[in-house]
Amino acid sequence: MKEPPSIQSLVESALSGAAEGWFTLVDRFSPMIWSICRASGLNDSDSEDVAQVVFTKLVIHLQGIRSPEAVPQWVIVTTKREAWRTKSLSRRSVQGADHQFDLSEEDEHIEQQALEKHEIREAMLKIDPRCQELLTALFGEQDASYEQAAEQLGLNPNSIGATRKRCLETLMAQFGR
Repeated sequence: MKEPPSIQSLVESALSGAAEGWFTLVDRFSPMIWSICRASGLNDSDSEDVAQVVFTKLVIHLQGIRSPEAVPQWVIVTTKREAWRTKSLSRRSVQGADHQFDLSEEDEHIEQQALEKHEIREAMLKIDPRCQELLTALFGEQDASYEQAAEQLGLNPNSIGATRKRCLETLMAQFGR
């Protein structure tokens, strides 16, 4: 199985002006941005605006980020700031008053969740595509039963449990846990 491109190679590609590098960076970090926006209580429209601002800032600041490995943390911090700004502006326009936000504990929780989800998505890219499909079916948005997953993937329902276990073990090995 082909290893997904590293963040370093994506950053280098993007900095060289390759569209594919940028598209892949956007694909890689969009779920993290949306996760932070959702955890911050933003709606779809505001989340789209925040994502647009974050990626625009990434284009502007990518060359100044010290190392490619720092990009995920930069995206998290920038997204949180934009989400807070957007939420603050939204509250002001609805209520007409300034609000002070004390999000220090919530901030750490949102940041940790976003980083963990990003790490899991990165690990998922490194496992067998059949395992990706099975785990996505069982634990993704559809949250399929064993029977539904077996039908969807053309597997014997009796093999789902053992296959799921092997796939989770492989994922956890990639995830480093």
